[in-house]
Amino acid sequence: MNNNKIIEENKNKNILTREEERRLIEQAQKGSKEAREELILKNQGLVMLIASKYRSSNYNLSFDDYIQVGNIGLMTAIDKFDLSQDTKLSTYAIWWINQRIIRTIQDYGRTIRIPANLHESIFKYKKEIQQLQQELNRYPTPEEIFKKLGYSKKNIERFENMQMELLSLDSTIGEEDKDSLLNFISDDRQNPNTLVMQKSLREELIKVIDLVIPQERDNSIIKYRYGLLDKDPMTLEEIGSLYGLTRERIRQIEEKGLNKIRLSKETERLLSFFSNADTIAKNLEEQRRKEYQTKKTNKNNRKISNEVKKKKKDKQKQKTKEEQDKIISQQKLEATPTVLKETPRKAKNESIEILKTPQLEETILTSSPKEATIALLKLGYVNDTYFSTEDIADFLKIEKQEVVEATKEILEKYKENIICDVDNIIDHLPDKKIRM
Repeated sequence: MNNNKIIEENKNKNILTREEERRLIEQAQKGSKEAREELILKNQGLVMLIASKYRSSNYNLSFDDYIQVGNIGLMTAIDKFDLSQDTKLSTYAIWWINQRIIRTIQDYGRTIRIPANLHESIFKYKKEIQQLQQELNRYPTPEEIFKKLGYSKKNIERFENMQMELLSLDSTIGEEDKDSLLNFISDDRQNPNTLVMQKSLREELIKVIDLVIPQERDNSIIKYRYGLLDKDPMTLEEIGSLYGLTRERIRQIEEKGLNKIRLSKETERLLSFFSNADTIAKNLEEQRRKEYQTKKTNKNNRKISNEVKKKKKDKQKQKTKEEQDKIISQQKLEATPTVLKETPRKAKNESIEILKTPQLEETILTSSPKEATIALLKLGYVNDTYFSTEDIADFLKIEKQEVVEATKEILEKYKENIICDVDNIIDHLPDKKIRM
C-alpha cells in the first residue's frame, strides 16, 4: 500500500480521548502489552508523518527504517511519559521520535560513520543552504555562502564532500543491470608482465651503456640523467653541481654519449624488447650510414681548417716576442699609469707560465676589452710582470672581486676550449690506439 495513503488513513482514525489515552499509558507502564500496542497503533500516523520528513534525505535508510526507529522513539516516550503533567502523549512523543530517527541516521545513515557533533553541523549547514537557495532561486556559490553564512572555504568544501553519495563498486549500471560500476573503472596499476619486461630492459640498457661508454664519469652522467641508478632523473644543473661542471658541458657529454649508444652495434641487444624491432634496426642502420658520411665530411673540413690554422700559427711564430708584446700593449693598454709602472716586479708564477700558450692569448684577445686588460695585467703579459689584484682594481677603478671574477671567467673559457679540443682528438683516433 502507498505510504501516503497509510498516513491519510491514520489521520482519519478515531483519536483517543484524554481519559482513554492516560488509562492506556498507565496500563502500558505497568506492563500491559495490549495497551502499548493500541497506543502505538493510534499514534502510527504521527510516526509516519515525522518519518516522511526524512524520506528525501540522501542516506542509506529506507522509509520503513524511519518508521521502525520512529516507533522505538514512540515506545520510549510512552515509558517516560509523566501522567502528572497536563499534556498529550503526541506532544511529548514528537521529540523522542525525531531524536531516535536522527540518532539512527547518524549511526547507520552513511557507509562511513562521522561523529554526531559533525553530523549536526552538516544538518545545520544543509538547512541554511536550502534557505539561501530559496532566496536566490539557485544553488549559491562558495563566495555567496561565505558572505551570507560566514562559513570558510575549507568548511564549505568539507561539508560538500561529506554530502556526496557513496557508491558501491558492485552497483549495477544500465537498464538491464548487467554491468557493474567496477567494469567501468580503469586499473592504473601496471601489469606484472610489463614490470618484469621493464626491469629486464633496464638491466640490458645498463649493460649496453657500460660497454659503449667505459669512462666512469660519462657513464654515470648518462645513468643519472635518465634515472638508471635507482633515483629519479636528474636535471643538467643537478648533475653539473655534482661533478663541478657547467650545464652546457653536461649537455655535451649527454649528447655525445647518446650518439655513441645510438650508433653502437651493442644497441641491437635491446631490439628484442620492441614489437617493431625490424623498423628500429633499419632506422639505426640508416643513422649509422649518415653519421659515417657526416664524419667523413667533417674530417675533410677539419683537415682544411687545420691547414689554415697551421699557416696562421706559422705566420705568428715569425714575429718576435717583442713585436707580440708591442701589439698586445697597443691593442689593450694604450697607456700604463705611473702607479703600475713603479710597482715592483713579482716573481714569475711557474704554473701560469705553463698555461701561457697561443690558445690562451687567443682566448684573452677575443674577450671584452675590460676583461682582456685585466687578464693581461694579472697573467704577466705586460712587461712580463704579474700585477696584484689591488693594483689592477685601483688602476681600472673597479672592485677587487671583479678582477678575480674576470680572470677566473677567462681561465674557465680556456679550460672549456681545451676539453672540447681533447674530445675532438679522441673522437677521431682509431679505436685500436685507445687504451682504457
